[in-house]
Amino acid sequence: MSQIIILGDGILGLSTAYFLSLNPQADKQITVIDSASCLFHGASGAATVILANNWFEEPLQTLAQYSWNLHREFATEHDERAKWDYSGTIRYDVHKDRMTDERSRARNQEQLAQNVLSRTFSDVSATTESQTSQVDPLKLSEFLYQRCKDQGVRFRLNAMTTSISRDGSGEIDGIEVEPSDAAGCQREKLAATQVVIAAGAWSLGLFEALFPDASLDIPLWNTESGNSLLIDTPGWNQDDDLKDCQSCVFNDYLGFSFDMMATISLRKYD
Repeated sequence: MSQIIILGDGILGLSTAYFLSLNPQADKQITVIDSASCLFHGASGAATVILANNWFEEPLQTLAQYSWNLHREFATEHDERAKWDYSGTIRYDVHKDRMTDERSRARNQEQLAQNVLSRTFSDVSATTESQTSQVDPLKLSEFLYQRCKDQGVRFRLNAMTTSISRDGSGEIDGIEVEPSDAAGCQREKLAATQVVIAAGAWSLGLFEALFPDASLDIPLWNTESGNSLLIDTPGWNQDDDLKDCQSCVFNDYLGFSFDMMATISLRKYD
């Protein structure tokens, strides 16, 4: 029997576990491991997610298009609007040089905002709903988690993976874990024939820790945590948000990029 260990219980790990579990011909046991003591502790439990099929260049463009189509098909199959707020989104990209030009022409901040959002596509690049969409990551994670449980996927929380073990021929035969809240004690070995690192932005750091001698160059970014601010606007009407959503991304502005978006999700953040 194949023992598949997936490191990370966010959208990446849950999606991987779910689709692997659908193969009825494989004799396997899938286990999802996360160092957090509760489910969806990271970005998948609190962030917003924008999906796009035109952000990548080859060789990733083909994979990105496949992922985009899979999201849309999966959402259609499972009544996406009711379950995880999948919605087409019109996305505007505002670049630093264009903002500088607009600021010089605007009399005040309100006119600046109006000028930016009313510009033609040649001045402010935009995507259509056929290219960009959004989901509520917590709701999608909760849905995938339940589907994984139904398929027999196991979950192990509060478990930090410390090392990979190999058999006499050099093949991976397990991982060693220890409680995240009691580092250095109660180390345990779990059988594993395959290990999938699906820890999002932390995947590179985890790979380097588990395979310190590897020469493989993985083109991933280590990122710092971000923050989201939820604003309730006066006069907000849920019916308006249900029609479509917009997202405005400010690229390389003030030395970093940030975005504002309208979402159909009614979930409140603490």
